[in-house]
Amino acid sequence: MKKNHVLLIISFLAFSCSDSETIEEAYTYHFSEKSKLTVSSREDSFMKYGVIGKGENTVFKYRFDAEDIKTIADDEYGETIQFEIETGLREFSYSNSELSEIALVFTKYCFCYFPLEPSKNVPPMGSISGQKISNHRWKININLTFYGEENRTIEEKFLSNEDPSYPTLEVFTNCVSYLKNESTNSLLLKTCKSSIPSPTPIYFTGI
Repeated sequence: MKKNHVLLIISFLAFSCSDSETIEEAYTYHFSEKSKLTVSSREDSFMKYGVIGKGENTVFKYRFDAEDIKTIADDEYGETIQFEIETGLREFSYSNSELSEIALVFTKYCFCYFPLEPSKNVPPMGSISGQKISNHRWKININLTFYGEENRTIEEKFLSNEDPSYPTLEVFTNCVSYLKNESTNSLLLKTCKSSIPSPTPIYFTGI
């Protein structure tokens, strides 16, 4: 019941603050079971893309959406790191050439073009490890370099949508801006900013 009250409050705030000129940046950390990650690319670009479908593995997804000022056209930016592991594991560790075993992929989403360059069309390097801390939570450590120069370091808990603290309603991330100014409830702010999946924007690459 308490969870439902929080969801109703967040949902109300999200719609009540939809006139904000700025959508705050947002980070999400999620995993889904009974899934499969397929990696694809274009012949004229070094950027790789991941698509999650139905399968037998567990797929992890980190996502970042940068601050978006509505009055500025084509300034949207987002990125994801995705990978998959075999179902049933309770911990894992992969590094360098072993990363090819987990379909690891880093993708940028923006009004950008990523022309094919040999120096960037290289496999990711570094390490990634994880430990299952409950049925619906993993602790993940990422220290990776993508495309020869894009470094990302992450240490976070990834949640499934079955986790009690993971909201079942998807709302717009601009509610964070409202909560920052109006709310003193740190739990509500953290839930809104970290646990709610941000809406999926439409990005174009290769323009």
